[in-house]
Amino acid sequence: MKIRILSDLHIEFESFEVDFSDCDLIVLAGDVHVKDKGVKWIEAQATNKPVLYILGNHEFYGKAYPKLINDFIAVILKMLDVFSY
Repeated sequence: MKIRILSDLHIEFESFEVDFSDCDLIVLAGDVHVKDKGVKWIEAQATNKPVLYILGNHEFYGKAYPKLINDFIAVILKMLDVFSY
């Protein structure tokens, strides 16, 4: 199994492109982008790949803990075409 591990990308400051075609699992280990934008970025980058997203402190900038988690759940459920949880 090939695992691609990425962290501290801070895409809000500079774009980042990566080829995920050669990996089996993607691990995003925090500070990818602010708020839920990292989830939207990885969805556009790596379709049909399993992703383990570990939130860093940077994802929480400008958001409160429970609200951001609920926002992440809503975005992910929408990506999966699930309407409620």
